[in-house]
Amino acid sequence: MSMSAGHLESITTRDTAELRVGTLEFRDRAPTADTAQSRYHRLDFVRGGEAFLSSYQVASIRCMRKELLSVGGEEDQLP
Repeated sequence: MSMSAGHLESITTRDTAELRVGTLEFRDRAPTADTAQSRYHRLDFVRGGEAFLSSYQVASIRCMRKELLSVGGEEDQLP
């Protein structure tokens, strides 16, 4: 059984891939050092955004609690 060139090309990793986040380059089916580094930088950025958004909720709750105390809320009855 022989495979056509089109079939082989469809199941192999290309040397480059154009994506919305940039161009990914591969050598011997593995990402190049620059591609891997750029993906790690992108992942760090995304995780930093997630950390900010997660802490924003906590800060909002703390501010609400502080304001409730300032208008006469009692310490043992607040969340």
